[in-house]
Amino acid sequence: MNTEPPPFGDPTNIQRENAAAVRKGFAMGCGGCLAIILAAILFGAGIFGIVLYAIRSSDPVQMTLQAANQSAELKEELGEPITMGWFMLGSISTENDHGVADLSLSLAGPDGNADVHVQGEKKEGTWYFSKMEAITPLGKQVDLRKESAVPAIK
Repeated sequence: MNTEPPPFGDPTNIQRENAAAVRKGFAMGCGGCLAIILAAILFGAGIFGIVLYAIRSSDPVQMTLQAANQSAELKEELGEPITMGWFMLGSISTENDHGVADLSLSLAGPDGNADVHVQGEKKEGTWYFSKMEAITPLGKQVDLRKESAVPAIK
């Protein structure tokens, strides 16, 4: 009977080492792909967050929120406090002291939500709004320029 070990070592130990190497390679391969996908998702979410922050902090949006909180008619419909909702569509374009805004956004209060359409133009550093109108859940239209200090153009 031959009791010499095989020339390349213990076959069961080699199988264990190979299995461990395969598991490490699989984990690193899948982990690498997962890391790239996760980085792309985080990058997209970061860009979305920056754009959303820029729009939400813009003058037309802040002036609309201020006008909504000054409107007794809208406060009666939505309750207090009135806050900015997540829904926003449209565009804001500014260059130096001139600009244009055309937005649709949502406002929320304890008693309901309202959709607001805003159209305005910035001339020599001042925003003038041709439209700043909220539509309540019951379909009532509230002109937010009426009761606030927001400059309006006819």
